[in-house]
Amino acid sequence: MDAIIKPSCVIIFALIFASCGNDNTTSSESQNIIDFTISNSEIFLYDLEFSGDEEGASIIKQAQNMEISELFRDENRGMTIVYRCKPNSGYTGVDYVEIETCRGGVGIICTQIDTIRIRFTIIN
Repeated sequence: MDAIIKPSCVIIFALIFASCGNDNTTSSESQNIIDFTISNSEIFLYDLEFSGDEEGASIIKQAQNMEISELFRDENRGMTIVYRCKPNSGYTGVDYVEIETCRGGVGIICTQIDTIRIRFTIIN
């Protein structure tokens, strides 16, 4: 009887462990992507909604099909950090950008670093 139970327990444990690992990775990645549909003649703005001196952002994966793809502080929005992009003229398809953000902080040290992933469906 032990010869059957021990191998069965190992197999069941392995299946449970593998299943938990795959579910967490997939759901985590899909929840971190923000989707937008934009026109290829449009200038798109996405307000990151933080403006403190100790807070910041940087593009860690640049969009590949954009004439403009940048971060700036918008004085019309209280100096919040805004991502601005404009697709290449005539381009249709999908593009993607990753932005790393730094929030909070004591002095000049970040206390919370996050990644924002934006996927664009670009149409005429």
